[in-house]
Amino acid sequence: MKKTPYLLAIAAAALVVSFGLDALNPLIGNPTGAPAGRSGGPAEGGATCAAGGCHSPASNTVVSTLISASPSLASGYIPGATYSITISVSGSGSKGFQFSAQSSTGSPLGTLTVPASLQILQNRWVTHRSASSMSPSTWTFNWVAPASGSGTVGFYACGISGRNTSLVRQTLNVPQSTVSVNEIAQRSQLRCWPQPARNEINLRWEQEAPAQARWEILTMDGKSAQRWPFQNLESGSLQERLDLNGLNLASGTYHLRLLDNHGQSLLRQKIIVHP
Repeated sequence: MKKTPYLLAIAAAALVVSFGLDALNPLIGNPTGAPAGRSGGPAEGGATCAAGGCHSPASNTVVSTLISASPSLASGYIPGATYSITISVSGSGSKGFQFSAQSSTGSPLGTLTVPASLQILQNRWVTHRSASSMSPSTWTFNWVAPASGSGTVGFYACGISGRNTSLVRQTLNVPQSTVSVNEIAQRSQLRCWPQPARNEINLRWEQEAPAQARWEILTMDGKSAQRWPFQNLESGSLQERLDLNGLNLASGTYHLRLLDNHGQSLLRQKIIVHP
């Protein structure tokens, strides 16, 4: 009968080995998502995953590789455009993150949409639903830029690895782009071939700023004959192929234009179609 404490000690040790030390202290670590207000932004007074007893990381490092965006935000954001944001955390053990887009006074800026694997807290903080063990662990979601005149947007993110091993954080300040859509339309040149077009049109152009846009074919009297889905375009030299098969376009001359999500033409050129 005196062996009971010894057996209990063995059982406790087995629990530590099987589930880890965090299983004995559920207050440390948030495998189902960080609580609201841990991205390091002004709305939370700079608090990160190390605040409030959530984690006690051995290291707390500022990095420049935690946040990435597509299209690139190097030249600023285009108001109303959609950007794919990716958070990447390396290291060992379980990993999680939190992200927010805020003004300098802590107001949320832009609109966030996430896949089912992520969650949005209080309409401003994005975090995981379950911790990841991959290295690196990546999470991707969309951010729609705010209206013109919103000023500089601060991206705030922190990531944790090993639960209490390492915390990384990054602040990325993104101004509104100074290049207007009208300037893009004036500066860009569009090449189309072959002409006349039969089964396809190949396109090449210079995109001077990121934009969310779609291609559209118009009749000469301005009626839409075909529209393709919106896509996120990066800046730089771009190419695309438009499939004309099955569109039932009559032979003749049309306008081809690149239309942004505000209804403004970025590019416009006449084409000849001979199905």
